[in-house]
Amino acid sequence: MFQQFNIITHVIAGSLALLIGLIPIFSKKGSTTHRRYGQVFLAFMLITILTAAIGALFFRSRPFLTVITLQSGYLSFAGYRILKTKMNGPTAIDLLASIFLLFIASRFLLRVGGDEIVWHQSVVLYLLGFLFMVGGYDVLRFFWRSLARYWLLEHIFKMTAAYIALFSAFAGTVLADWQPYSQILPSVIGTIWIVATMWYYGRKRKTLEGGI
Repeated sequence: MFQQFNIITHVIAGSLALLIGLIPIFSKKGSTTHRRYGQVFLAFMLITILTAAIGALFFRSRPFLTVITLQSGYLSFAGYRILKTKMNGPTAIDLLASIFLLFIASRFLLRVGGDEIVWHQSVVLYLLGFLFMVGGYDVLRFFWRSLARYWLLEHIFKMTAAYIALFSAFAGTVLADWQPYSQILPSVIGTIWIVATMWYYGRKRKTLEGGI
């Protein structure tokens, strides 16, 4: 009974996060609409991540979805925290979160190829590589304080990546018969989208920072 309730809550929260997340992505950065719906998106993401974690811990663990949960959870947290620290740079809490991410990602890496779990290694390795890149950079941010001046681009990057991770989980689950392509393609397309987004907002960074 509880498992069914958890699944239903997870599906509803994830679906709402997918829909509402489009609003802050395409609305004017720093506007009231962007901030308001960004907070709503994070609220539904939190519910989605918690229910996914409960499912992985107590019911059935699926490596792809577990790694996606780790990715979307960390990116949502880190993207939110950047707005709190901005030019001051990351704090000890942020550093601990980054180290925890790298620790969990390392444990998953050691399990790649294990016979006890069936998974698409190419997908998981792609996602783990992304997590190591983000986590490693965030650890570097703590010690290289001058990187804090790029806080706006990091916020945009991480929140966009969190949305893409959510969409990847959705596609990989709903289009299960098309795996691993239904899992890897959203991530590849999302990576191209992130690069284009970073280039676009990188040119407008100074103007946007004044309004956020």
